[in-house]
Amino acid sequence: MALQPLPDIDFQLAMDRVWSPNPNRVIYAKFDAESSKYLCSETRDWGTLDRDYAHLPKVHIDESAKFPNGIYLIGKLPRLIICHSVELGANVHFSANGKGAFIGPFCQIKHDVRIATEVLLERSVKIGRSVKILGNVKIDECARIDEDSSIAGNVRIGREAYIGTSVKIEECVRNGSRVKIGRGSWVYPEAAIGNIVRIGKRVKIGKGSQVRFKTRIKNNVEIGADAYIGSNVRIHENVRIQDNVWIGDGVIIGANAEIEEGAAIIDNRIIEAGTFISTSV
Repeated sequence: MALQPLPDIDFQLAMDRVWSPNPNRVIYAKFDAESSKYLCSETRDWGTLDRDYAHLPKVHIDESAKFPNGIYLIGKLPRLIICHSVELGANVHFSANGKGAFIGPFCQIKHDVRIATEVLLERSVKIGRSVKILGNVKIDECARIDEDSSIAGNVRIGREAYIGTSVKIEECVRNGSRVKIGRGSWVYPEAAIGNIVRIGKRVKIGKGSQVRFKTRIKNNVEIGADAYIGSNVRIHENVRIQDNVWIGDGVIIGANAEIEEGAAIIDNRIIEAGTFISTSV
């Protein structure tokens, strides 16, 4: 027997109750492509999202979505929309005390993932095992986040970005398109990373720092707070850049160099490996 829509009601479920895809328990409405939009990229804010999906029940799962192990709904969930061809692993938890969550077409979410309120995943996003995504996060299409990473509140991840294993991205961070961040790296609050930036393993980007487009940062680099790293910069392994440093476009910094607090490096300079910079050059 085909699934039938049930009345539009609020859910109040405990953590130990699982919502399973069967006709007796699922609130279901078939997605109407003629009157709605599948693509989250066309609905950039929650106001537009609410208007586009106003005709659907508060919890909507497209009939082509696959979640054989069920979904955990924690607390009162005002809005959960899972579009067509989504695949969810076991023990995926949705919790909300605000706007809810939107999972775009063709997304893949592995086991033991936690997704909080006001999370928008666009088309073809891949979320690895045991990832935690907190409130007000938007992840653009074709981005990938590997296992054990955490994304804090008010974060934007650009299209085709790659976030490696055990990466921590804190509040109010903006990552551009086609960014790659390696295993174990840590991006502190209010940092901004431009398009096509490559960041290696175990890199730290300090609070409020900016890394401009097409910059390459290799493994074990530390960048302090409120630093500015220009475009097309190359930073090699084990470099230490302290707070309030300014680095111009096209600079190359050799391995094991250290840039002291407040120093500035003009465009296109080459800093040899092991150099200590204490003034502007």
